[in-house]
Amino acid sequence: MEIIGYSERGLLNSIFYEIKYSPNSSRLLNELLHIFSFPYHKTEFDAENFKVLIEQSFSDLGDSDALLLMDGFRGKQSIFVEAKVKPSQSRYWSIEEEFSAFREEFEKVSSSNLFAQLYFKHRLVRELQKGDDDWHRMELDFPESLLSVSRRNRKIGSNEIVLKAVELLRQYCNEAYYVAVVPEDDSKLRYFHEDVLRNFKSDGFPEWDVGNWGYVSWKRIEDFCRNHDMRNALSVFEFNKGQIY
Repeated sequence: MEIIGYSERGLLNSIFYEIKYSPNSSRLLNELLHIFSFPYHKTEFDAENFKVLIEQSFSDLGDSDALLLMDGFRGKQSIFVEAKVKPSQSRYWSIEEEFSAFREEFEKVSSSNLFAQLYFKHRLVRELQKGDDDWHRMELDFPESLLSVSRRNRKIGSNEIVLKAVELLRQYCNEAYYVAVVPEDDSKLRYFHEDVLRNFKSDGFPEWDVGNWGYVSWKRIEDFCRNHDMRNALSVFEFNKGQIY
């Protein structure tokens, strides 16, 4: 049997499931984490046990393409993974244009915007880090300019599975990271993070802090899969050629 997924969701599923069923799954996943770039923070990952939540909903704060919960020598860590691809109908995808839409064109930005997704998860974690036992009643305020995304006040809600996921995240939120998986090449991503995102004046964005934000290009992930002979993931890359980067 061959199972082939579509676009970023299909790829992330294939990658994590192939790692899961590898005889050296923890080593392989740690090696994957080491290709992530964190330009503002020296980061170490050497986890022994992992939980990976795929497409987990956090209600008003959006879904996460993948959430990694890790136990290792540094204690408990978490990584939110948000992925974007270049649709085959588009000539290119630009991280600077994505950020410009988030920063300057709020009337057009949607909740699927990469930076809206990362910012929502960051705010969720910051609230959980406060240690309030009444966290399920949290109501986070966002800038008025983000009203067009949906509501200014965002809540966790009462869905039992969402509450279960947040309760699990609470155990891993003290050291949390946020990774963008995107189509652009490494040189453009380095420039953006070092010269654009780092210098963004965040007035009006409560608790804005990109210190634990990072990135990885889809090309680096495909190279990783090739170097580790991850044939299932490579077949999904091949099927979606032109759709990813």
